[in-house]
Amino acid sequence: MIIVHEDLPDLADEVAETLRNVYGFPTDIFNRNLEGVFTPTKKWKGYLTANSELTTALPEFKDKAILVLIDRDLYLHEDQQEDNWILGYSCGRISAVSIARLKRSDREPSDTLEITHDKFLKRVNHIAIHEIGHDAVQGDHHELAVFVNAKTNYKMRLGNHCPDSHCVMYEIIDVIKPDETKEYMLIGDKKITDAGLDVVLEKLEELEKKLGPRFHPVDLLYQKVKAGELGKKTGRGFMEYTT
Repeated sequence: MIIVHEDLPDLADEVAETLRNVYGFPTDIFNRNLEGVFTPTKKWKGYLTANSELTTALPEFKDKAILVLIDRDLYLHEDQQEDNWILGYSCGRISAVSIARLKRSDREPSDTLEITHDKFLKRVNHIAIHEIGHDAVQGDHHELAVFVNAKTNYKMRLGNHCPDSHCVMYEIIDVIKPDETKEYMLIGDKKITDAGLDVVLEKLEELEKKLGPRFHPVDLLYQKVKAGELGKKTGRGFMEYTT
């Protein structure tokens, strides 16, 4: 596992330790200047996601899984700004986490940290575990997640995700709980209105308080993966499945 960051050494160290604890991956860290790799958007301050560009820019890691940590506001497309920004993405062996929108109490990007470091770190670690999980954790019960703008009916496909909000593979579409009159998510045919990062973290922390440290989200996920409890695929995961 390779972590590539842009002048974020302390954060990269923290995320590397978390990924080692969760997945057991040996992790190497490299600082790289990625200027020119992520294409700037033309109409607003932001950058488009990069995959083939990262492969070309990082040829020494061609056979490795890569997590990129960047402080660039990322967008999937350039057709409109409101609904296309993302906190992270996974495409094959390359995943990326943008910290641009993880520093405030709302969804807006920021150059400075405006929340506690602990809360910020929990956000970053959760997104990193989630994005790596797209490749490391497979589940037959995962269903297609679709973001929906309730006012414009704009829809964006987000790939397959777990429908259980207590799972790290539950999709996140915002930093805070979305206003369901403005936006929501569909997982399969189920309408989801609690897909905010802080809401999911709070749920995991509440379970930890009720059930003890064994339900710490990082430790629990590691235990499930190590035990081969991956959901319907194996007959057991965060619940038991019967035929």
